Amino acid sequence: KRQKIIEGSIVKIELSENRLIFGRLFPGGRVGVYDYVVAKDKKPPSFEEIIDFPIFLYCVVYDDVITRSRFEIIGFKELMQADLDQIPPMFMQDIM
Repeated sequence: KRQKIIEGSIVKIELSENRLIFGRLFPGGRVGVYDYVVAKDKKPPSFEEIIDFPIFLYCVVYDDVITRSRFEIIGFKELMQADLDQIPPMFMQDIM
């Protein structure tokens, strides 16, 4: 199933060992990963509850990870300026 990349979307990320984590899509292909882990067989909280957890990691992912449903979109909440202000600066070295 193809998904559209929409900044502010909340995604479910399946890990090995029967665990799930959750993240949120930010500008620039970034995903903020929430400090919350749940077993796959447990009922996950609503996405409104998930976004109350702190983000402990920001990473960049390829568009295909989202569009090809590797990370499943489970909800959406508009990004506020306070959300954007928390994103740390990113450094990418240009290889010459």
